[in-house]
Amino acid sequence: MTNRIRSRLCRCMAVLVLLTMTIGLLLPQTIALAAETADKETVFAFEQTNVTLNVGQQTRIPLLTDTVYPNIIYKSNKPDIISVDNIGTITALQQGIATITAKVNNQIYTRCVVRAVIPVTGLTITKHSITLSPGKTFRLRASIQPTNSNDKRIFWRTRSDSIAKVENGLVTAVANGMTIVSAETSNGCIDYCVVIVKTPAAAVTLNTDKLTLYKGETYTLKATVLPETASNKTVTWSSSHPEIVTVSKTGVLKAVSAGTATIRVKTANGLSASAVVNVPQEEAITAISLPSKITLGLSESHTLSPVITPTPVGRPSLTWRSSDIHVATVVSGTIYTNGVGTAVITAKTANGKSASCTVTVKNQPDSVALSPSAITIGIGENVRLTTTLPQNTASYAVTYTSSDDSVCSVSQSGSIGGRKIGSAKITVRLFNGKTAVTTVWVKASPTSMTLDNYQLTLTPGAVRRLNTYIDSNQASYKLGFISSNTAVATVDNNGNITAKAIGTATITAYTFNGITAACRVTVQTAQQPATVTFKQSAVTLYEGRNLQLETVLSEGTAPAYLIYTCADTDICTVSSTGLVKALKEGQTIVTVTTPDNKKSTCTVTVKKAPPMLCAYVTKKIIAPGQTFKIECYYDNGAPVGSYGTLTYSSTNTKMCAVTPDGRVLGISTGSVLIYAADSTGQKASCYVTVTTNTDLLNSDLSCQPPLYQTFQPVSQYPELPTGCEVTALTSVLNFFGFNVDKGTLSDDYLDKGPVFRTDFNEAFVGDPRSEYSYGCYAPVIEKAANKYLSERFSAFRAFKCIGLDFDSLFNFTDNGIPVIVWTTLNLVPGYYTDTWTADNGNTVTWYRNEHCMVLLGDDDDKVYTADPTTGRIVTYDKSLFETRYNELFRQAVVIH
Repeated sequence: MTNRIRSRLCRCMAVLVLLTMTIGLLLPQTIALAAETADKETVFAFEQTNVTLNVGQQTRIPLLTDTVYPNIIYKSNKPDIISVDNIGTITALQQGIATITAKVNNQIYTRCVVRAVIPVTGLTITKHSITLSPGKTFRLRASIQPTNSNDKRIFWRTRSDSIAKVENGLVTAVANGMTIVSAETSNGCIDYCVVIVKTPAAAVTLNTDKLTLYKGETYTLKATVLPETASNKTVTWSSSHPEIVTVSKTGVLKAVSAGTATIRVKTANGLSASAVVNVPQEEAITAISLPSKITLGLSESHTLSPVITPTPVGRPSLTWRSSDIHVATVVSGTIYTNGVGTAVITAKTANGKSASCTVTVKNQPDSVALSPSAITIGIGENVRLTTTLPQNTASYAVTYTSSDDSVCSVSQSGSIGGRKIGSAKITVRLFNGKTAVTTVWVKASPTSMTLDNYQLTLTPGAVRRLNTYIDSNQASYKLGFISSNTAVATVDNNGNITAKAIGTATITAYTFNGITAACRVTVQTAQQPATVTFKQSAVTLYEGRNLQLETVLSEGTAPAYLIYTCADTDICTVSSTGLVKALKEGQTIVTVTTPDNKKSTCTVTVKKAPPMLCAYVTKKIIAPGQTFKIECYYDNGAPVGSYGTLTYSSTNTKMCAVTPDGRVLGISTGSVLIYAADSTGQKASCYVTVTTNTDLLNSDLSCQPPLYQTFQPVSQYPELPTGCEVTALTSVLNFFGFNVDKGTLSDDYLDKGPVFRTDFNEAFVGDPRSEYSYGCYAPVIEKAANKYLSERFSAFRAFKCIGLDFDSLFNFTDNGIPVIVWTTLNLVPGYYTDTWTADNGNTVTWYRNEHCMVLLGDDDDKVYTADPTTGRIVTYDKSLFETRYNELFRQAVVIH
């Protein structure tokens, strides 16, 4: 082997070794790369595998690939339907389906199915407007353009299925209205149909099918189109004889002349109804009259009602005219006032007859009064109230209403009628809204009535009043009197009897419901007496009292010709019949003289007025055989017997007898007055009802629970900070059924005077509404109570009791009568402070802590009171209460 060969062989070996080493180093990496390449999936696919194209449409379908392949081959299996160029642009040539493939190196490929379709280009609904009635249907049809389109689906919709529904083109009307029905293809081609739903008129009726009108009269026919839901209710009117009866567009008929006409109404869809109208031939008007005059208030209106002869059956045609439109205008008989003054309103008929009414217009009233302002009537009684307007004002329209018709009714003439026990407010209202009110109390109708005299002897020309008495729980506002012989004696509505001539007559008093009582009147011969002598040469009486002087005349003569005179009329007066009225303390001479100057004298001594004699119980209900004792007291606290022993009498001893010691016995049913009298002539009375009615017997106060269980106190605060006295009075009046508030009593009935100038016994010092006022005493409260009670024609009266011992107060409360008493506030000690001289000249000193409350009864060592400062029932120590009562001069006021 040569060196050259050996050298070449060595070089070859070195290269081989080097190659071997290189392969050894690279092979693991190559194997790993191949393995990695084998594990990776080749990405090559169309983005869409199914595509739909419209004929003539082109598109390219993106390829999804992880490598850029430069030589991609695209191919269509149906190139006459779907073609594809070398860059993948696909063209739809005609309707059909083809598969497009994409290949790389004849190894990697993908495919897509392409559909060529003919698209919808238009949609047309067969009707674009239809009208249906509810419940009806209509088939809408739609045509697609072109007709060979592939997708022929149509979607039907309605905008309001409450008006019309649609399903596959079938439209169903639901309710009146308008909506849109649409048809739409899947590619958005759309068309519309307007659907109008209307309810057609099914019938038309008139409110009458025949009537009679008189010339000049009008009448409105009313047409009803059915059903109620009909869409078009328009009607037209026509008259077969418009020269007889005309008809307006709204169905107003007017009779023009005598005859018969048919009025027809027609709906828009041709339905009709008719009415026959008869216009009779009328008699010619011979006369017309109006009220000769009326008076109206300014701005008031009033409709005149003419009287036409002969009386027309219909309303005749009249022409109205006013002589002065600045005062009053007139339209169709209705007068409208425009200014104060006088105008003549004239109505004229078609044939020239006319009548006139003089209208006086006055200012409208700014107030109205209704009298009486308060009235008490009996159940079943009717009384007419009086309405009064201010001078030179007027209101033709005056209406009356009652707050409670079940208690008291009222007519439009102002006549009230009692229906049941209770109270009601009667209101009168004028045309301009001004009102006034009368309070009406309704009591039971009278069951009996008594008189103060049942026999009278009079001389011709003499006048005597006959007084009547009715139970305070009963009422008769109307009280009449009648004479059986007016030639002998007459009587007026007030019971004043006038003797006319010799003879006898019966004077009968009667209530509204026929209850009567009679007095026999004898009129004697009036001969001139030859002599006259007073039966008493001297008499004594008290201030304010009356005494009938009696004379002795010649036989057969009467006192009609006697003349009475008084020497000092400041001390007493004497009437033409010898009735002496004591005025003030003193002594004088009363003389009686005959026409021929025969005389007799009587010395009259007038003493200071004694205290008032009162009965603790002024009315009592008992059964036959039952007894009770009349207890009396003097209002100044003087003991009974101080002015002579009391004597007792009954106005009807057959019903009720009374013993000399004042014990009353019920005998037979009825009502009587029991009197107790002292030597001064003072009388106290008790109205006694004898009955077998258990309800009435149980209503007697003695059968009722204690006062403190039923009495409702009233608080003086906040309105009357110093008004304990008037507040106490308010609560007592409320207890007896009078609906009055403390403010009204204080403002309208309580006398008030300025501070430091007023006497506590004459008026309230200051004002109860002020904190800087004082108060008042019993006489002031008595006066306020009686003022209030008299305005209401009540049989109740208030009595002051000054000086009455403490234990006597419970005679009232035991018989159901609350007592207003003066004590101190919370029974604390009082003391004298401010002093002043009142306007009446008296020196007045204020007793600080003076207070007034209502005594309701006692129980062992305590008393029950209604205290105005608390507005509650309060108990106090009886002994301390008596002490404070005595300190405040033993003052009390009772109402009964």
